[in-house]
Amino acid sequence: MASGRPVASRRAALLPGLQSPRKGVWPPASVGQPHLFVPSQNRILTDPMQDTFMEDSKRHLIVTQGDITLISMPEGALVNPSNTGLILNSGGNSDNTVSNAIARRGGPFMQQTLHMARSGLRNNRLEPGRAVDTEAGQLPVKRLIHVSIVGAKKINARLVSNAILNAYDLADELELKELAFPAIGLQMGGITLEEFMDIFWRITAEELPRLKNVKQVYLCLFSGEEYELGSAYAEKNVDELPESIDLEISESGFARGLFG
Repeated sequence: MASGRPVASRRAALLPGLQSPRKGVWPPASVGQPHLFVPSQNRILTDPMQDTFMEDSKRHLIVTQGDITLISMPEGALVNPSNTGLILNSGGNSDNTVSNAIARRGGPFMQQTLHMARSGLRNNRLEPGRAVDTEAGQLPVKRLIHVSIVGAKKINARLVSNAILNAYDLADELELKELAFPAIGLQMGGITLEEFMDIFWRITAEELPRLKNVKQVYLCLFSGEEYELGSAYAEKNVDELPESIDLEISESGFARGLFG
């Protein structure tokens, strides 16, 4: 199944060159009816012994650090920032890319699975910003959701916004309960981590409460430097989240029960 909706006008404020919405309001009045968030009652969960039971009315956002392919989500999916050809190990020689980790841990038929998915796409390619799901091989998740980033003419905020939105849409269509994102768009001098966090934060604040099935989202940052910057951003911007989203930041860099 592939997903690829265009960015709606109400999300125009995510794109460069437009005036940012005022704090606590998303979207701004210029792109549709404002949606007012009341941020004062948000919780930041930092104690690893705190209860993380998911109530039906609640959504959970967990910022953590580590190898995203080790997250166990029997009813969830991880997001793979891929390329238009769905080729694993094509993002350079760095061992910390999600694609490389999937190639190592997904099993011997992982690339063949992606080739089969590509054969069902128009022109045998995944258009930039679009999303497609596949089986997950030997990874401890139900599905993989691949978003096309590498191969676009330019990696920018619009492309990353589309990729995140389409990943959310597809996960909900698949009736998945959990979704794990890495940092997207940092490849090949695209956007900075701070720019990614701004895009991801605003989209998640808007989209996660609307989803019918997805209840819990992980933002898994690979390096210690990424986690330090990402967790600091999360603490600073927790008030931008609606009451329906609880934020957990693991002080150790790993969420309780997430790995192993």
